[in-house]
Amino acid sequence: MPSRILIFCSLFSFFFFSAALIKNISKLPMIYFVQIINNNLLTFQYEIINEECYLTICQSRYNQSAIFSHKLKATIHQPQYFPYAGFFHKLSLADIFVILDDAQYDKRFTNRNKIIATNDWIWITVPINKDHKFLPNIFVEINNNLKWKEVHWKKIYQSYANTKHFKLYRDYLHNLYKKEWNMLFDLDFETLKKTIDWLGIKIEIVRSSELKANGRSTERLVNICKEMGADTYVSGKDGRNYMDEKLFEKNNIKLEYQHYVYPQYQQHLSRSFVPDLSIIDMLANVGPDCMRLINETNSNLMELKH
Repeated sequence: MPSRILIFCSLFSFFFFSAALIKNISKLPMIYFVQIINNNLLTFQYEIINEECYLTICQSRYNQSAIFSHKLKATIHQPQYFPYAGFFHKLSLADIFVILDDAQYDKRFTNRNKIIATNDWIWITVPINKDHKFLPNIFVEINNNLKWKEVHWKKIYQSYANTKHFKLYRDYLHNLYKKEWNMLFDLDFETLKKTIDWLGIKIEIVRSSELKANGRSTERLVNICKEMGADTYVSGKDGRNYMDEKLFEKNNIKLEYQHYVYPQYQQHLSRSFVPDLSIIDMLANVGPDCMRLINETNSNLMELKH
């Protein structure tokens, strides 16, 4: 009972304090506050719609040390189909993952990835409607006239059924390929969230279509970071080739680049190690120790010095 009273009193006082503050800054579309109540980190989200204020209170998944040091790291990426382990290593370095569901479809890994086969690797590819290859990700339809689900499950099972840890993921994967999937993004989003859960990565996931940030290329990355309240952007190493680094500096956003070395492990069906395969390969061979292995193999990010 005392804990309930404490929570109620804290919420009551916090609400009136925040309401007074909102009267002075009501021009902002969304306002976030964070408070520790009864050892729980809670997010208070106020949204102004047509001059009406709406309050949402939920358990926060943000890192407490990041909140209290006023530092929040964001990473932004296209959706991918069971991406390689480096994708998830980058997520583990950030507090917020903004998934670009409204960006143009990218044929490289949005609908396909690589798995092991006998002495080699093979693609598993989700067929799409060919007329949709220039559309935003959320509008790309899967071509279900082709029996891709049966093919993917058969290839995955043949490659990994005899690995040490495949049994941990078998039922989910089997059921995944029994479901009806019409939109590619829905499939990618579901499998990404499940893999993040398997790996134990604590990160807030936001769809870019839910944000107001606009612009092209680096400008949009910066605007997303600003809208999310992030003062640091975590980029893959290839970001150096296309980003305008000075634009981050101009907006007081730190730029950090991921340094990733693919960890080696005993790989089923291969005499020599094959890197950069789908995360399915590492899960099946390494199991719950995937993130430990990834973190032990890799050093921390190097911050860009301006």
